[in-house]
This record gives sequence, structure tokens and C-alpha cells, in this order.
Amino acid sequence: GGGSNRPHGDPVRRSRSRICHLKLGRTRTTPTSKDIEDMRKKTQSKEIPFDDIELSEESLGRGSFGDVYSGVWENQQVAVKTFHRSDDAKFLREIMMMTRVTHPRIVRFYRFCMRPKCIVMELVEGGSLRDLLHREKLNPPTCLCYALDIIEGYSVQSVTKCINNAFPFSLL
Repeated sequence: GGGSNRPHGDPVRRSRSRICHLKLGRTRTTPTSKDIEDMRKKTQSKEIPFDDIELSEESLGRGSFGDVYSGVWENQQVAVKTFHRSDDAKFLREIMMMTRVTHPRIVRFYRFCMRPKCIVMELVEGGSLRDLLHREKLNPPTCLCYALDIIEGYSVQSVTKCINNAFPFSLL
């Protein structure tokens, strides 16, 4: 095809394959074991053993699906998102979505583990937007800068169909 008019290119190739619909989260059918195996093959290069991660004992945050801890992976500080319970298909769909997006306003995905299920990603210092708003009174120009950063990040996620929840505690 020709060039794209989208600011960040055309990130999603259109396909009628079942896996494409699973990746985009648009299917209401239950994935088969073959679908799950296909997703595992596509993400296999990003899978690491859990023993490769040094996990801290202190939780950085807690959500409905799991907790986030700081840790060390390959000699760098990282955030490790753990999952209370998640079936393989949902977990692998999240991995596939995270691997599709690279942008300065979106937390960088590094690797994942299947047993136990966790995602290793960029550690953003300073906590969430909610934490910041409770700590400091922000002036209008600073609020505008944060708003523009949020819009930029969500516009990239919208184009790639990787929208996450828009709660202040999920904005870093």
C-alpha cells in the first residue's frame, strides 16, 4: 500500500484471521487451544523464566487483576506486573497488544513470564498521576502539559486499538 496519513504510521495490518481479531480483543468466541498455542508462538521470543527477575517484596500498587512490584531484570530497575488469576488467552492478548506499541508516552514492555504470569516493563519513577495530584498542587501550565502528554499517549493507543483503562492510578 501507499503512505499513511496517520501521525504514527499505519500500525495495524488489516486481516480477517481469527488471531488478528483475538489480538484486537474484538472476538466474543472462546479461543481454542490452537489459538492459544498460536499466540504463544508469536510471543515466544519475549518469554523469560521467572528466576531471571529479582522481585522486591514491597508492592508499588494494587489493581483488580494483580499487583505491581519493583524489581531488577538484566541489571536494570523494572516494574513487574503480577496477576492474581488470568487465563492464558487473556494474558497472551495483553502481551501481544503491549508488544505492538512503542512510544515515549507509553510504558515500555520488556518481557513476560507464563509461570507465574507476570509482565516485566519500564519502571516509571514518581508513581501515578493520582499520587502526584495528592502530593502537589499543580499550576495550570503544568496541568496542561500533563493533559497533552495523556492525550498523546491515548491517541497512539487508540490508533493501535490498545486502549487501557483511563483511571488516574494507571497514568504514570
